[in-house]
Amino acid sequence: MRSLRGRAGWRALVVAAEDLSTLYRTGSDETRMQDVLYAGLFGDAAGAVVVSAVEAAGAGDLVVEDVWELVLPDSSGAYWGVIHEGGVTFDSGREATTAPGRVLPYLTGWLEGRAVDWAAVHPGGPGIISGTLTGLGLDEEKAGQHARESLAGGNLGGVALLDVLSRTMADSAAEGPGVAVAFGPGFTAAGLYLRVV
Repeated sequence: MRSLRGRAGWRALVVAAEDLSTLYRTGSDETRMQDVLYAGLFGDAAGAVVVSAVEAAGAGDLVVEDVWELVLPDSSGAYWGVIHEGGVTFDSGREATTAPGRVLPYLTGWLEGRAVDWAAVHPGGPGIISGTLTGLGLDEEKAGQHARESLAGGNLGGVALLDVLSRTMADSAAEGPGVAVAFGPGFTAAGLYLRVV
């Protein structure tokens, strides 16, 4: 989105694709319960969206008003990925359950003073969905429906947020200002402040 600023009429194709079911492999001969859980959770997916820089948005357009990124301080023991000969292994420590909650003060600080009427949350797990929505002051049941439906099909990795956003827009569940929030290894977080015109 930043690369389109000041370039009216330009378009960018944003593509995300992950083949996690064939890439995910344990890093050793010993299979742990955590490895079984991660292998069962991940799904394969691809998604794309065209982002346009326009002078004025039309009715029903989704406008990106601001972007935010964070590498959570002191979070290297939360969740990480390791690339090895056999593929990719994901692992997490005790911090993984608290890291999304630790992101919330940074996220709400970025959003301070701005209305948030809806949210599309990366469906990394039920706790991430409910914790993020509660932290944003949104109704967890109503605002989390599309994230939970997406998660029911498996964690789609980097494509998951596009899936949740697509479901939200297709259902006309987004009106006015909102936010899209994603989490990842590292522990990282990213957000888009959005508005439906």
